[in-house]
Amino acid sequence: MSKGLLLIYGEGGAGKTALIFSLVKHWAEQGRPCLYAFTGGLHPRLVEELKPFEDEVTLVKLKDFKGQGLLVRGLHQCGGAGYGLVAFDTFTELYRLFTAETSNPIKACKLLNQQLAMLSELADKGTLVVLASRARRLADDLEPEASSLLEYWSNLILKVERLGKPKWRRLIFEKGPAGLEGSRVELPLWDGEVL
Repeated sequence: MSKGLLLIYGEGGAGKTALIFSLVKHWAEQGRPCLYAFTGGLHPRLVEELKPFEDEVTLVKLKDFKGQGLLVRGLHQCGGAGYGLVAFDTFTELYRLFTAETSNPIKACKLLNQQLAMLSELADKGTLVVLASRARRLADDLEPEASSLLEYWSNLILKVERLGKPKWRRLIFEKGPAGLEGSRVELPLWDGEVL
């Protein structure tokens, strides 16, 4: 996938960051510019692994939902600012915090929808946009936070599940092109990367 809006979701510790990091590193190794925006702490080892690619990878620490919106708007206004890959890890975390702080879910939902619309437009113009989202537990399954908005705007949805074997994950393609949708792949994650 070289363009489009990819959603990766799963429970905490499922391997979303490892998958996104692998994508960013792969693009950087090819000399392609990437932006990696993150909301939590970034493991020092990951930062160290990206040092050889500091010309290709821009790291952005997001502190609040307003800052995330400003970054998305800036990227949209600049047509992606030359980045071939734009990744947000974890895209819905600041939305969730903003909703709790303001007690105004309608306003938060509108703002998130605007951000997704702008990112979708970037994706349509050739940028690969990758969003990580935590999952919330339903009675017998999981779904991404803000699922209806994320599902609407995403071209490809990838659910990440832990398996009984250490370091192994199952990827389920819940939405995507014909032939891929419904597919399942099991693969090992090792030291934060896909093997």
